[in-house]
Amino acid sequence: MSDRQQITLATLATVIAVAALMIWVDHPLALWMAQYRKTTFVNVFEVITDLANSAIWYAVALVGILLAWRQRKLDASPEAHTLYTQRLRAALYVIASMVASGILINLIKVIAGRSRPKMLVNEGIADYTPFDRWYDDCSFPSGHSQSIWAAMIALAYIFPRWRVPLLLFAVVVSSSRVIVGAHYASDVIAGAFFAFAVALPMRRRFEREGTSIQLG
Repeated sequence: MSDRQQITLATLATVIAVAALMIWVDHPLALWMAQYRKTTFVNVFEVITDLANSAIWYAVALVGILLAWRQRKLDASPEAHTLYTQRLRAALYVIASMVASGILINLIKVIAGRSRPKMLVNEGIADYTPFDRWYDDCSFPSGHSQSIWAAMIALAYIFPRWRVPLLLFAVVVSSSRVIVGAHYASDVIAGAFFAFAVALPMRRRFEREGTSIQLG
């Protein structure tokens, strides 16, 4: 299946899922989860949710660039140069996927202007005010979900043998946004979709000249 077909199917599935969640699930789930805000279970996810911070994964990619550069300095052989190119492009792929999808969802956040779950729980507010809400109060899509999914999708392509645990990690971390009351479920699904829609075709740009960015 081509990238275009995969994105088309993902778009249809996401539209249906987001619409259904917004109509039937988001508000009841947010109010239900609010009852457990002080429990140990939620406290654990308060820690897990910080793993979606984009700074962590930008740092991981930068470390990858530095390690590749260091190895290149130690070994000047043609094979080492090829490996260096692969590693450099792989790290840049992670960064580019996160940056591009991050810019996209931040624009959508401001355009949608959806109130966050805390406003529903504390003030009974559940509305959309396009271009008229502070960025930090905009809920849709989830930026943390976008960042963790963009990073994990890119890493899952670079390290295919680790694909399953990497994607499961993304599921757990992005789900934490709902558990801690930071986002609605539809926000998380949308954030993951935009990460996928950018990261999937983006990899082609980093596999120029027949050089794969898969490292193992």
